[in-house]
Amino acid sequence: MLATSITSFFKPIYSRSLVFRIAFVQQFCKHDSILQRPSSSRKQDSFYTRPQKCSRVLEAKQSGQDILIFLKNAHPSHKGLYHQAIDKCLDIKSYEVIPEIFQMAREQKIVFRMKLFDKVLTKLDLASREKIFDEWFMSKEEDLLLKPNVSIMNTMIEGYAKEGNVGQALNYFRLLISKYELTPDHNTCELMLLACSIAHDVESAELIWEAILHDPSIIIDAKLFHHILYVYSCSGNVPKVMNLLEYAQQHKIPISEHTCWIVAKGLLTHKKFEELIDFIDNKLPQLGLSKVEEKRIREKWKITGHLKMMEILDESDTETFAFHQGMVLQCFDSKYPSAKQNRIRISDSYMKYLMEFNILSNKNNWMNAVQDIERTLFYEPNYKHKFHFWDYLALPDEKVYLLFHVISDRATIFLLRYLMTFQRNELKEKFKDDAIKILCDTPFQGLIQNELAKWKVPIRLKIEQSVPNIISLDQTDVNLFFQTVPPGSDCLR
Repeated sequence: MLATSITSFFKPIYSRSLVFRIAFVQQFCKHDSILQRPSSSRKQDSFYTRPQKCSRVLEAKQSGQDILIFLKNAHPSHKGLYHQAIDKCLDIKSYEVIPEIFQMAREQKIVFRMKLFDKVLTKLDLASREKIFDEWFMSKEEDLLLKPNVSIMNTMIEGYAKEGNVGQALNYFRLLISKYELTPDHNTCELMLLACSIAHDVESAELIWEAILHDPSIIIDAKLFHHILYVYSCSGNVPKVMNLLEYAQQHKIPISEHTCWIVAKGLLTHKKFEELIDFIDNKLPQLGLSKVEEKRIREKWKITGHLKMMEILDESDTETFAFHQGMVLQCFDSKYPSAKQNRIRISDSYMKYLMEFNILSNKNNWMNAVQDIERTLFYEPNYKHKFHFWDYLALPDEKVYLLFHVISDRATIFLLRYLMTFQRNELKEKFKDDAIKILCDTPFQGLIQNELAKWKVPIRLKIEQSVPNIISLDQTDVNLFFQTVPPGSDCLR
């Protein structure tokens, strides 16, 4: 009871004195600017000096610029924040600010492990990679100069290798060997050969290949082999290509369908059509491919080789020309042996081959190919196919257009002449008196423009602004052409 009475006695006095003290402090603060610092400022100072809170707030940032602003206000002694900031930028794909974060860390003399450089450099563009590499591995500040590992050097080489910049790739290759005294690994050699293959640099590729052959630590696998094969194939060096194939067989390097594709494509590019046919007939069976792979290669490249021979030969060389004509038909019969007796589906690829064959068989006068083309496309009873040259845009109005982007230059020109000369009614029905539209890639636009300029009545082209790959024929010119050139007449004469 006594304790209770004493407490109740002093409570009003204590409360009044507390009120007086608060009033006194508030009055004093009006004259003391030091005590007027806002509570938010005190919290901010406290926040930026507490690593755990910094880490949580940094993790919540969702843009690279926000992360940069945060780091500039953070206490420089928080070394782990820079590493976390870089990881966060990688997570949110804000790669553009990473070089600046590295620079800020360097100013604070913070050193990162090689694993972080490995992870970061692969995500950056070439300019950013080079900036970070120069700052950290080529700096004149000895106390902050780091030595890269082979993986980092490979990342630098890779960027230039994929661009075919052999000069820059070689610069980093020299740094790897001479300055940093590192040993190139399998990936280094693969990247250097890749750079040479893209740039078609045979001389540099040969030096690297010779070094690989004399280095027992590097295992030559299919990837390395394909890169050097591609270099020689693109250069058109047939003896070197054949020697490499023999080397692969002797050393049990796997030869695949892709290997044959590299060889065939190189021969085709350099117009070595006879060598291509010889490769398919004589070398292909010796390479140990499966029957399915060998069949696919033969069906693709043999008929292509004979068609290309028809293209370069003059019809006056009747015997040789007739031989390749017969071989094209033989390739077709081998692919579709029952086509003469039964109704059978023909692939789009082989329909295009037949079109090319008919056009080339009458290349001195395109009008002579019309009946053969019509029979192949429309009247051959045993041919089931989906080949067509009409399509529709994926737009609400579903406008029709001519589909020329999947056929050769020669077939494009023939079909353009054929439709404008023999299929005018179908054109009018399809386009409903609207402009005739053609879907084709940009290189074909120049081809079509040059072709239309040769006609009796030249026709101008217009490029659709909404869809750059769509061109249309000028309607005024088309109407004049139809009025001037009778149906079924040669548009060129």
